[in-house]
Amino acid sequence: MATSRRLELYSPLTRAECLERLSAKMDLENSFVPLAIFFGPRAIIGRIDGHCLQLRQQTGLGRLFRMFFNGIVRPCRDGTAIEGEFSPHFLVSVFAFICSLGVFLGAGFYLEITVLRFLTGTRSYDLWLGVLIPALSVLAMVVIPRLLRGAAEAEMKFVENFLRETLEAVDEKIAGAEALRGGRVVAAGT
Repeated sequence: MATSRRLELYSPLTRAECLERLSAKMDLENSFVPLAIFFGPRAIIGRIDGHCLQLRQQTGLGRLFRMFFNGIVRPCRDGTAIEGEFSPHFLVSVFAFICSLGVFLGAGFYLEITVLRFLTGTRSYDLWLGVLIPALSVLAMVVIPRLLRGAAEAEMKFVENFLRETLEAVDEKIAGAEALRGGRVVAAGT
């Protein structure tokens, strides 16, 4: 699965404006009456608690393999800094380990039975399955994590673009360099 990635953005808006815009453009998680029933689902779902926020892309796949953005919104210079980290759900590594162990042990057991049948002279029509199933299992253990990593990268980019567009934000390093030169920070696309 994908590893964590840090994100630091700068917005020329105030902290209150940033939080207000975020609240207006996302569905709140764990709300008593989901607003999606009345207004349709929004692309981002999350929570805002004071200056802390947790965001993720809203999909129908549940929460386990989603990438979460956990961050803070704090005043900075003439605007607001948004800092945080993308990270997977905490159970992803446990689930991946258990699945990999199950596939590895199952494929190994099936291969061992096939080798024993071959060495003892027991001929069966399913000997080719004893080689094919472990090979496919190992292939799945290589391919599936790569697919999940690609999906996670796409989700992180989606949430990052959402933050940039909603908050008129730019990279904090770029904003710092502009401020040092005395230039005005202009959000991307404006």
